[in-house]
Amino acid sequence: MKLEKPKLYKSVFNHFKDERGFLNHLDINKLIKQIDLETFVPKLQLMSFSQSHNTFRGFHFQTEPYLQSKLVILHSGKIIDFIVPFKKPLVNSVKKFEMVAGDILFIPNTYAHGFLTKSPDVNIQYLIDNDFNLDCYKGINGFKFIKKFVGKSKLFISEKDQKFKNYLD
Repeated sequence: MKLEKPKLYKSVFNHFKDERGFLNHLDINKLIKQIDLETFVPKLQLMSFSQSHNTFRGFHFQTEPYLQSKLVILHSGKIIDFIVPFKKPLVNSVKKFEMVAGDILFIPNTYAHGFLTKSPDVNIQYLIDNDFNLDCYKGINGFKFIKKFVGKSKLFISEKDQKFKNYLD
């Protein structure tokens, strides 16, 4: 089955936490079958670590011929994950998903993706089905949109992400 809409899967793998840290047990073959992604073949793996609460990364995507579907695997912490169709990135088309360690989100290749940390020490693993291509790499500035989720707290966002054009007004 090929998923064309995003889908959140809660508590997909075992997250073992103790005084030393954590260990996550994730059976990839079982995962692919469980979430009906037999046609999803990862080519890249990325790891993201965000130390601070209220860090925003995104909204990122790639254009043709390097469109990328993503499997976002949250290993530690809490986030609000945001996606928006990048061909029509309007505020009312942004979808949000609250995630905790053990959750997985599938994002089809027609969406820009970003997340806001809701705890410190957030570890995210991405499995991606196409190569990275700098010429096709794009982004949407979500600063104004995300700001409402942090209130008066400081928002951490990279200069690179702030320089993207703001389509979400």
